[in-house]
Amino acid sequence: MSSSNTEPTQLGGLSTATQVQPLMPENTIVTVGNKTMEPIQSGMCLMDKLADSPDFMTKVQFTFSKPLQQLHIQPVNFAPEQAESEQEVLHRIALFSSGKTYEIALAHSDRCWSHVFGYKYGDKAKYEGGLIRLASCMVLQDEHDKVLLTKRSQNLRIFPGAWVLPGGHIDLGESLEECVIREILEETGVQIEMQKQEDDQGPSILTYKGREVEVSPYFAYESSIPQRVNNQYVLNVQPVGHLIINFRVKLHLPSEEIPV
Repeated sequence: MSSSNTEPTQLGGLSTATQVQPLMPENTIVTVGNKTMEPIQSGMCLMDKLADSPDFMTKVQFTFSKPLQQLHIQPVNFAPEQAESEQEVLHRIALFSSGKTYEIALAHSDRCWSHVFGYKYGDKAKYEGGLIRLASCMVLQDEHDKVLLTKRSQNLRIFPGAWVLPGGHIDLGESLEECVIREILEETGVQIEMQKQEDDQGPSILTYKGREVEVSPYFAYESSIPQRVNNQYVLNVQPVGHLIINFRVKLHLPSEEIPV
């Protein structure tokens, strides 16, 4: 699913003429804290952008808006600064009124390359390699909590032949649930159905073989690796950054009834 949803988001309680567009219609963006209109670049450390700059892991609130194609991360009980402009206030309202909000753990390695790069080069650090990318990873369970793993091809450059959880990048215009459904179908053949509410307001109902499927994000991991030039790592260039959102997907059937 790669079609872009760029319809303006109407803000409840405000003038019907008030409309907010995605900041970057050709990208799904990540923002942090008080900066709801400043997309995080690849190689910037998300943890360093949080208020207290936690060392390794912290609990955060994150909101994903499909209409705005934006994931926003902020500390739990976060209060925005009063110095926000009118445009920033309107964008924040649109973001939270059109998005789904969760509380999950956010972590990165104690040797996060994005953190090392920012710490080493400080204000001289240049970020010119695009935006941090969003990806998904699914713990697919049967009714007895058995977990399905998939084996990567031997021809892949990264982790060839490894047993891994299914997952992949979140496509432009997708909701988190749509990404989960697509990736599970592509990598396992399991086809989860999505039924939207009649008024399109409440949460969608996900089912597999007529039984409801539980899907919930529980953990996000900030991953960064140095760029490679001539098959060598280059440490003075911004790292490649990903934010990997981990989901628990519970199928209420025994594994024998889940053909893969």
